[in-house]
Amino acid sequence: MPSLLLDNPLMVIAVSLVLLIATVSIAASGVFMARKRAARRHRNGALPPMMVTGGRDRRNRPGPPANGREAMQVLPGHLEVEVGSNVGEAIRFMRLNGEPADITIGAAEGPRHRHIKLPADTISRTHARMQYEQGRWRITNLSASNPTLVNGQELGTSAPRTRVLDDGDMIQIGEMLLRFRAD
Repeated sequence: MPSLLLDNPLMVIAVSLVLLIATVSIAASGVFMARKRAARRHRNGALPPMMVTGGRDRRNRPGPPANGREAMQVLPGHLEVEVGSNVGEAIRFMRLNGEPADITIGAAEGPRHRHIKLPADTISRTHARMQYEQGRWRITNLSASNPTLVNGQELGTSAPRTRVLDDGDMIQIGEMLLRFRAD
């Protein structure tokens, strides 16, 4: 059989094309399945407050009323998932108008638009808090047993446990790695 392939260059090209098509098909189905799993997690409440879907910038525009009288506000900045169960997803921050921009991050369920649920065993129920004050986001470690790292430096459970974030900072919460974008 190998000599048949070597003697016929058209056969080599045909086999190479078949292998290439099979590889592309398998890779495409993997991307499709990852998106399907992400959509399923979103329906079950496992994804963060709002996903970045591209398109126009909706910051500081009122969202649809939550209960007929309160409007949502999309805040500046977002997190990009670099390592973890939902790689490639982006997390936007939202709040009800008039409420403080105070968002917790952890493995537990939490209030909608005030908590980001990250499904991982190495993340505490309430692991960290992000607050938007005076035009800047700051992150605070809330976990006594699992560290929160910013650019490889651990935020302690005592001082210094809070840090102001800059564009491009890498935040490690448990096994998940997030890149902060100030936009």
